[in-house]
Amino acid sequence: MKRTGVLIIVFSVFLLKNMSLAGDYVPESVQASYRSSIITKAESYLGTPYVLNGSSHSGIDCSGLTMNVYSEAGVVTLPHDAEQQRQLLQYYTTTTRSAGKLFFNVSGGVAGHVGICYSSSQKIHAASPSVCIASYNAQNNLTLRAASWLY
Repeated sequence: MKRTGVLIIVFSVFLLKNMSLAGDYVPESVQASYRSSIITKAESYLGTPYVLNGSSHSGIDCSGLTMNVYSEAGVVTLPHDAEQQRQLLQYYTTTTRSAGKLFFNVSGGVAGHVGICYSSSQKIHAASPSVCIASYNAQNNLTLRAASWLY
């Protein structure tokens, strides 16, 4: 009986690590775990100085933050560019702000800024002078996207 349990756990971990963005079903408990991990990883960057093209705890920009957090949380590997991240997740648009999803500020059809939804009313993002938690600005044209299994 022990061997079967271990095999199921190992197989489950294998499945999670090899999920695609194409809409694989993931149980709600696993989705919640990913969301929690994303938020925990993002919080570890709070106070990190904003540095254009930065991607470390010593200095980071907006797309570097989302790239690192999603990677560290084991969600997906993202490029270090807001528009490329938006394009990668283009089929997973949502209207609900919930923890762990990415938001994009879009102007002229191009994402100029990306951050992570912290809650329905707050975001974590890298902006001068440092990574912070802030409220959403009602004037911003936000596009919300995430890996399909984070809904």
